[in-house]
Amino acid sequence: MASALFRSASWRKKPASDLQKKFIVEWWLGNLGSTMAAEYEHKRQQVSKLTKGDVSNFFIRLKHGAAGRLAKKTVAGAAIEAAKTTEKERARQEEEVVHFRPLWRSSVPAFGDAWS
Repeated sequence: MASALFRSASWRKKPASDLQKKFIVEWWLGNLGSTMAAEYEHKRQQVSKLTKGDVSNFFIRLKHGAAGRLAKKTVAGAAIEAAKTTEKERARQEEEVVHFRPLWRSSVPAFGDAWS
C-alpha cells in the first residue's frame, strides 16, 4: 500500500492551502444560505485551523454523500423530510386499522339459545 495514503502521512499534518480554505468557506456559506458578514468571519476562523488531512477528509466526504446529508439539514431539505415523515406516519396509521369479524359462525347458536 502506498504510504502517502496513510492517515499518519506527513502531508496530512501540514496547514491547508489558502485556495483550499477559500473553497471550503465559499461552499459552506453557499450551501447554508448565509451571507452575513459575522457568519462569514466565524466560518473563516474555523477553516483557518484546518490541515491538509482535514481538507482531504472534507473533499472525500463531500464526494461520497455528505452533500446529500447537508441538504437534509437545510430549510428545503427539512421541508422534504417533514413531508416524507408525514407520509410514513399516514401509511403507518392506515396499517393500524383493525377489522373485526364475528367470533361465532352462523351455525353456532347465540348465547342463551339451546343446542339443537
